[in-house]
Amino acid sequence: MYLGREITGKSLPQLGRHFGRDHSTIYKGILRIRLVVSRSEKIAAAIAECREEIAALENEKTARVKSLVERLHQGEVSWRVQTEAARP
Repeated sequence: MYLGREITGKSLPQLGRHFGRDHSTIYKGILRIRLVVSRSEKIAAAIAECREEIAALENEKTARVKSLVERLHQGEVSWRVQTEAARP
């Protein structure tokens, strides 16, 4: 919830709906983590590492999407083939 709020900027009610909780529960959870982070370098480092991993995943996803769009524009791949391949 803490990183979800930080990374997405979603409102407390939006996060609450996502996690199946009331917005006040989300708020209390975020405050609790802020307190723990301020008191523990180990926890602060772990959260920083999570942020870095999430950023790396976002960058990888962005690069893959850009590559696919480029290939679609160049006619190397058809949209239909890609959407059918993505189905489970």
